[in-house]
Amino acid sequence: MMFVIRYAILLSCLVVLSLSPAVYADIAPASMTGGRALEHMEKENDRVRMVKEDVLVRIFGEGIETVARFLMFNEGDELTMEVGFPYNYQDEFVEFRAFVDGEEVEFREGSREIRFRSKVSVQYWKLWTMTFEGGASCEVRVEYRTNCLEHPDIVKVDERFSSLPDELRVELDSLTTRGRAEYILRTGKSWKGRLDSCRVEFRLEGRSGDHIRKFWPKDGTLTDNGVVWEYTDYEPAGEARVYYYPNMPVGEIPPYLAGIVERYPDDPRIASQIGEVLRGSFGRVDMRNRIYHDFLAGWDGTVPRLLMRGRDGKCRYSHEHDGHFYTAWRMGNVLLDHYRREDRLGDAVDIAPKIVGMSSAIVDSLESCGGLTETARNTLKAARALRDLAEGIVQSH
Repeated sequence: MMFVIRYAILLSCLVVLSLSPAVYADIAPASMTGGRALEHMEKENDRVRMVKEDVLVRIFGEGIETVARFLMFNEGDELTMEVGFPYNYQDEFVEFRAFVDGEEVEFREGSREIRFRSKVSVQYWKLWTMTFEGGASCEVRVEYRTNCLEHPDIVKVDERFSSLPDELRVELDSLTTRGRAEYILRTGKSWKGRLDSCRVEFRLEGRSGDHIRKFWPKDGTLTDNGVVWEYTDYEPAGEARVYYYPNMPVGEIPPYLAGIVERYPDDPRIASQIGEVLRGSFGRVDMRNRIYHDFLAGWDGTVPRLLMRGRDGKCRYSHEHDGHFYTAWRMGNVLLDHYRREDRLGDAVDIAPKIVGMSSAIVDSLESCGGLTETARNTLKAARALRDLAEGIVQSH
């Protein structure tokens, strides 16, 4: 079945994890766009509780808007401290506003050094001074807007898809881009005790819940256009996350991708890459296997030049100059390995002779060339094993 391309290219966004200082040592911190709970800059706090946290994260095509309300209660004597929100890069907040009991407060920019092992990073803050009256409660509300970040393509629209028309490559790129929205809950742990209640909602504006791929923690509840988590007697921990596809409902993407393969049945690069996306991103091993099986069943059996001799005199299997023969052979390797593990080798009866021929071509070429590189030796070993497995299928059926 051919699938008609009918989706406009939209802007996509990704909300990524805001890393804790302990992660700074090895990788650059990711941008904070989903938000986090209110924090303070004191080393210890034995008086002020965060009683209630209520968060709404609205995900638009052009950015993310977050509104969070925190009900605070001071169990001890009056206390003044610096409160606010840490972040990793100076331009993370497009807009930021804070209110205490409905009155907007003036905040200032702050920073402090974060040391981990031998490395030092700067942590920036939106800060204000706040007095908590003894035995009294107050509400802190924050509103901020942050940028979306583009996610690397799930389907790498590069030279492997050079045979596709440019318009289709751009659309394939857009429709298979995914987003990730995240709100960090564990920062609420800096306050005393547990929360009486915590509610976090992610809402995909202009899109339905059908665009959501998965979410974490798994005890969230799907709504018409998002996910809600609600807890009581809550110990702040971890993050709330939503993974979604902004430009196409999740259920429509696998058949859309399969349709691309059907339109270009002679390109092993397309079949292989899309098959791996279906398996890895959507868990559709069945669709990957069907794509691989159908491709191999229609393969014309041409064996190109497989070897090159390098300047060092060693013989190498030419993955780059084999006309993508190796890509087709690898699909047979993956497919038969799956059938073997599922005890379904009989399903490969129709393609086993072709896999024998493909594997034998690799074995014959590499065995005739001395001084193989380690990579070529590994290829030879794999080709022998696949040839023997496919020959066993032919002989037993």
